[in-house]
Amino acid sequence: MFPQQPVIGPPPTPQEEPPSRRDGVLVALAVVLGAMVVLGGLVGFQWLRSEQSEIAADVAPETGGAADPSDSEQQAAPDATAPAPSTTPDTTDEPDLPSTTVPAAPLVESVPCPERYTEEICAAADFVQQNRGQPFKEFPNIELLDDADFDEALLSDFDESRSEFIEDEQLMKSLGLIPTDLDLFETFRELIEVGVVGFYDPDDGRLVVRGGEFDLYGQAILVHELVHAFDDQWFDLSRDDFDSDDAEYGYIAVVEGNASRIEDLWRNTLDPDQAAELATQELSSLSPEDLDRMLSLPRILINLQVSPYEDGEIYVSGLAAAGGEAAVDERLGSPPASSEQVLHPGDPADELAIVDVEPPTVDGAVSSDGTIGELLLRFWLGTEAGDGWGGDTFVIWESGNETCTTVDFVADSAADLDEIEAGASRWISGAEDRRSVERVQSVDAEKLRITGCY
Repeated sequence: MFPQQPVIGPPPTPQEEPPSRRDGVLVALAVVLGAMVVLGGLVGFQWLRSEQSEIAADVAPETGGAADPSDSEQQAAPDATAPAPSTTPDTTDEPDLPSTTVPAAPLVESVPCPERYTEEICAAADFVQQNRGQPFKEFPNIELLDDADFDEALLSDFDESRSEFIEDEQLMKSLGLIPTDLDLFETFRELIEVGVVGFYDPDDGRLVVRGGEFDLYGQAILVHELVHAFDDQWFDLSRDDFDSDDAEYGYIAVVEGNASRIEDLWRNTLDPDQAAELATQELSSLSPEDLDRMLSLPRILINLQVSPYEDGEIYVSGLAAAGGEAAVDERLGSPPASSEQVLHPGDPADELAIVDVEPPTVDGAVSSDGTIGELLLRFWLGTEAGDGWGGDTFVIWESGNETCTTVDFVADSAADLDEIEAGASRWISGAEDRRSVERVQSVDAEKLRITGCY
């Protein structure tokens, strides 16, 4: 996705042993703090569903006290050895994208809701269990925290992700996707404090919500978060064994897409008056100042943040429409290996195969490497360039006082490689002193090498 190859200077020389591929997700794709799966997102679902303008969302209801996490007397978990939640026939086929969500699963006997929880919490938990076709193994631990305590819990591990933000910042600046003076780490810290209403931590099963009483918008967020708790109990969401950032995106898209799917089923139960009230609550969920701050972000950050929810929901809804909850369960256990597989679920397997591309050789010290993937390629060089993606590897490296990114791409066909080159040619126009594109012939395939520096 990013061009890699020095624009000026002698031919590249092989660098010493390249660093191992970093484990962390491209931070801009989803706010994942350590093992946390942050629910709700920075820009929320109103931005996706409204035909007005981009709206930031997932802001908490009114504040209130925390629930006591030690109360478990009322819980009645089913046998832990019971089969995973698959009440419909299994399938591994990935269907064409559907236009609607799937109906509710057959009724199940829900885990009793502890008396300490409100009617809204109990109803949301029951809705999740009915529509996932299986009870929780145990009722989730739900904490309702005021603003100060919520922000402390949310940001407790944030500083540990600084190095990944720095790498992502270098990558995106090299590609010209964000301004060179933007501090990505501080930007996300500020926006997380404003825009996140809840998160689920699969390390300890902690589900945390900002606020006290639940309006309709708060209930929608609660349903979304409870789906994460459900899926974690049955499929273990605390994973870090991904081959690349693009593979981690595939996993996040299934996790967030499934929660968005069930949330939409809940929204579809509202009568017209309730739906109108929910829309009003969403539109007023942020102050004008906070909304302006979010909408002033580079559009790429919004797009990357939204994609796991929007594209992931389309993907998971397609699975559910064809194979029921069993097909969703299958993908939670064995997620897509790339953003391409999420964006093209109905394509033949040979078109979705990922070519292993060797890291490009550059004339400088390499600091990290990874995979761009189709999603980021689309946002960078256009949809047509992204559609024929077949694999890539990028390296971030230093050249004097410049930071550069070089990426080698392969495509599904010669015509697809031409499309990537056409997008890259438009991208370098007017900035040839810091950007370049060239064809590179390897033993196995012809590659396109793109380099960008700042």
